[in-house]
Amino acid sequence: EEEEEEEEEEEEEEEEEEEEEEEEEEEEKEDDMLM
Repeated sequence: EEEEEEEEEEEEEEEEEEEEEEEEEEEEKEDDMLM
């Protein structure tokens, strides 16, 4: 049971990282539009 909990935590962390990357990409697109 303990192992499953650890796996879930790791997955959540990965999802958060992906969201941050997407946000950064969107910001870059906005910067390009302004240039």
